[in-house]
Amino acid sequence: MRKLWVMALKELKITFRDTGALLMMLATPLALTLIIAFAFGTGSGSPISGIRVLLLDRDESELSQALVNAFHSERLGDLVVPEVVARTPEGEADARERIHEDDAAALVIIPEGFGRRVLLSSDASTAPAEVRLSEIDPAVVEIYAGPQYRISTAVVRAIISQVTEEMNLMAQGIPVAVSHLAADGGDTLDVEVAQRLGRSMTERLVADAEGAAGTMVRLNRVNAGGRAFSWVDYMAASMAILFLMFAVTTGGYSIFAERQAGTLPRLLISPTRAHMILLGKMTGIMLVGILQVTILWRATSLFGAYWGDPLAVIVSIVLLVMCATGVAALIAAWARTASQAGILGTSVSLIAAAASGAFLPRMNLPVWLQRISLITPNAWGIEIFTALQTGHDLSDILPMLAGVLGLTVVYYVVAAFGFRRQIG
Repeated sequence: MRKLWVMALKELKITFRDTGALLMMLATPLALTLIIAFAFGTGSGSPISGIRVLLLDRDESELSQALVNAFHSERLGDLVVPEVVARTPEGEADARERIHEDDAAALVIIPEGFGRRVLLSSDASTAPAEVRLSEIDPAVVEIYAGPQYRISTAVVRAIISQVTEEMNLMAQGIPVAVSHLAADGGDTLDVEVAQRLGRSMTERLVADAEGAAGTMVRLNRVNAGGRAFSWVDYMAASMAILFLMFAVTTGGYSIFAERQAGTLPRLLISPTRAHMILLGKMTGIMLVGILQVTILWRATSLFGAYWGDPLAVIVSIVLLVMCATGVAALIAAWARTASQAGILGTSVSLIAAAASGAFLPRMNLPVWLQRISLITPNAWGIEIFTALQTGHDLSDILPMLAGVLGLTVVYYVVAAFGFRRQIG
């Protein structure tokens, strides 16, 4: 047992004295996670905020003003930063130029006649009993935006749709209500009373439209565990698993390097048994992996990444590193040359990462690919840490940990046959 730990610690020291290995194992995944953090936010809330929107009101009616006011609603919080531009040709030209210069995400242009079209007003000269819905072309609100602001444009479009749908719903009810009153009142319904009622309903329409933006669904994906989905959380774990695979498969490659250098044959003719030597090498690789992922866990936590309950994270790291080391053992056992082991290690790591969802949300992958990818440690790792990051605890992930253990056993059993062939 002492010999096993001596060889394992030797492997650990060699790895952590290698500057190139440290750059690949720690610096690169940390840099990638930081880039994601800066691009999408730390995940403390909706990552989309501060969308600068320019508003051009050509109509200047009560309803167009209601649409403008909706963008200033306190209920939208810091989702949008609206700015009203001058209703002049110069003002519009300047606004469009600002869109081209990326100074704002979108320009919303409310056309002339917007309020009249929304209200679908009837002829004021007709008697109340003759009030009917007018056939008027719908008002078209223009959103002028660059292609690089697709998500921001979708948010702006959703706000406008919410407000205009509220307007249309209320507007269609106004003439119907007045018509029913006229039919019930007959000659006793005064025209002035009906007009006053119509104005009152219009004021209510404006007020409801201004508050409609507050009913918008915020862009915040919340999972069953109660925590919101966060790109930083997701990428911190997935990048750690990806670079864990790179690190352990490189360790498998080192076995061939020692064979070519003559170190391994000398060890094999020593009093130490062959299986103890290989076990010591794999234990060293495992210790490197555990230390690597633990450092990444604590480092990414400093800038907002959440991995889950600490005890569950520690147990998961140990089991996942054992599983990943099984992949390294498999490659080392069945590859014929050092270059072949290196190519296989890189290829397996990248393919497993892509198939498991390391570069995009795993839930967006086809179901069949999600199932097939469970033959890799990457898929199990992403499933486990996603569950922990969304509020689940150790008891919830026990079935997944059992799956990781089962996969680890399969890897080592197949690798054992390969090592027996090589030693023999």
